[in-house]
Amino acid sequence: MPDSRTASILVIGYGNTLRRDDALGCMIADLVGCWQRPGVRSMSLAQLTPELAAELAAAETAVFVDARKCSPSSEPTVHVEPLSPRGEDWASLVHALTPSVLLGLCKAAFGQCPGAWQVSVPGSDFSFGEGLSDLAGRAMGQALGIIETLLARAGSPEPVPAPECPDSGSPQAPPASQDSEHEHAHHPG
Repeated sequence: MPDSRTASILVIGYGNTLRRDDALGCMIADLVGCWQRPGVRSMSLAQLTPELAAELAAAETAVFVDARKCSPSSEPTVHVEPLSPRGEDWASLVHALTPSVLLGLCKAAFGQCPGAWQVSVPGSDFSFGEGLSDLAGRAMGQALGIIETLLARAGSPEPVPAPECPDSGSPQAPPASQDSEHEHAHHPG
């Protein structure tokens, strides 16, 4: 059975921190963790794994945050969509697990799953390296605002940033990358 000490709201940011904009999910989850909101647990992961089903079963709300491939000239528009559990695609457990399949696994294994949202943040540079593109840097602040709204709707009190964390209203993104020619396999253009 899931750990009863798990937070009622789970924010899961995922991506490859060594592939520039693919780090957006992890960076945003880390910033949300700095808010120290009661009842909110933030996780920064390289990928989603079946073991997360137990964490999800104990949560009332889950917010998944990931980068999505866009053109460098795109508007920094963050997409938010509600998620439903999918249980028919267990073959995806072998390689890349989606949030919906993970929710389906949670429901199958534990008889319940949280209400969930996918926050997709635009990025344009998924080449090897660190630092965000201009597009990703601009979109990060919008994503944090959307997540604050989702957390408030889920009943979490206002954030209180830890002293060592940047202010969520003006995230301090790493420097923008210069090389936006390469795509990341996980985020096809």
